[in-house]
Amino acid sequence: MKTDRPYRRYGEYYREPSGLKRLDFMAKHVIDQTQKRGREIRILDAGCGNGNISISIGSLGSNRIIGIDPDIKSIEKARRLNPFENVTFLCRKVEDLHFPERFDVIICSEVLEHLERPEQMLNVLKDVLREDGVFLFTIPNGYGPLEIINHIHFKANNTWLGELIRAMKAKIKANEDSGIQSSNIEDSHVQFFTLLRFTKLLKREGIDIVSVRNSNCYLGFGVLYYLLLQTIINRGSKLFRVLDMLDCAIADMLPRMLAAGWYFVCKPIDPGNRNQLLP
Repeated sequence: MKTDRPYRRYGEYYREPSGLKRLDFMAKHVIDQTQKRGREIRILDAGCGNGNISISIGSLGSNRIIGIDPDIKSIEKARRLNPFENVTFLCRKVEDLHFPERFDVIICSEVLEHLERPEQMLNVLKDVLREDGVFLFTIPNGYGPLEIINHIHFKANNTWLGELIRAMKAKIKANEDSGIQSSNIEDSHVQFFTLLRFTKLLKREGIDIVSVRNSNCYLGFGVLYYLLLQTIINRGSKLFRVLDMLDCAIADMLPRMLAAGWYFVCKPIDPGNRNQLLP
């Protein structure tokens, strides 16, 4: 793909190479699926948030895109920002999905770690994906530095340590001036995936991994920025972009365990090959 990717003009990823890397991943596979099928395709963005991915992908052509999220404020913002007739946003829970047609591509980006029962969502999504369709998942490394802090917060929520971490998160959020979904410290992660644990979850639910890509580095710029460098480097500055870009590029050369997160291309396991499933 060319470096002047027009879909990057939409949404709120433009200041973050790490966000653009994730968006490029989505766009590449949507383009590949469209070309492979030789027709317009149907895309579901499950847990679409403010619509950053849906709107950007919607700019690629006339593919039909539906973004769903249970948070009405996020959906209202997505609708305000959306200039495309082929993109629709619905305030709805995944388990309430009832579509007469299935989707060719289902995007589920930075969502499953927020769910107490991610297998329930995977089962619903599998039911609305075409047999030859693909999933595009992204998740953080549940034992990266930022996620370890979140894990401690989750376990120590009502203690002095939980209060300290909550205050740190509040300070970080106060420093943020955009709605970019990024490697920030999130408030509501309840799943802390390793690559092996996530792979086993997918296998149990009848989903096979086609390919995996690293997001950014386990101890890279993104981590240092959110923990130490916010008062020194302005988010979106030239220095920020250069360092974040290097972080993303280096991550592609590292072993999977040294990544801060992963991008997955997946497909349903052929019902005739159920012996692929884990017991």
